[in-house]
Amino acid sequence: NLVAGNYSRFRAEGAFGGSITETISGRISGLYAQRDGYTDNLFGPGAPDELDDQDLTALRGQLKFDLGSGGEILVIGETYRDDSLPPAFKYFESAPWFNPATDQDLPDLRDVAQGLETQVPDTNRVAPSRGRNEQDGLTVRYTNDFGGLKFTSLTGYKDINFSWINDGDGFDQFFVVYFQDDQSKQFTQEFQLSNAGSDSRLQWIAGLYYLNEDAESFLG
Repeated sequence: NLVAGNYSRFRAEGAFGGSITETISGRISGLYAQRDGYTDNLFGPGAPDELDDQDLTALRGQLKFDLGSGGEILVIGETYRDDSLPPAFKYFESAPWFNPATDQDLPDLRDVAQGLETQVPDTNRVAPSRGRNEQDGLTVRYTNDFGGLKFTSLTGYKDINFSWINDGDGFDQFFVVYFQDDQSKQFTQEFQLSNAGSDSRLQWIAGLYYLNEDAESFLG
């Protein structure tokens, strides 16, 4: 599936899969999307020329193993990268505290002046990116039927890195700038036991769920 449009928009996505052996099958799917920004940034050297752009890549792979006698293992790996710049932010001229950057005239709503400074003054804190969302994940699902009882095990791991800057002052100083940086590693384990698929008039499911997350967040 291909899509093209104005602002150099391009989007491609697709998938393919099938049997690898008699007991193993696989599938891979992907997505790529990019677009120029809707807003011109007139800040000057050191700042991006456009905001509101898109730069996104995602990929997922799956392998299914047939264990026989109702048993099955499904392994899913996925990765996601979004390096799109943050949205534009602009005060109207009626705001008494707003002056655009020196020698910058902003007559159009599509024009802004945002420095998107990555260095927090008087600290060693530096934003990893003006806009970044990275996620990597792995999921393993095991299912089996035991005499009318269905057992399911779901094991998951996810690594998330997210950073974002919102520059709302229009000055070349770190004045009204919001900076967020999040990192998270998650591990989950779930067990389920049910009589789904049996002839019993009473349907039930029981389970256990475990979550462990190691996270760090900075907002300033």
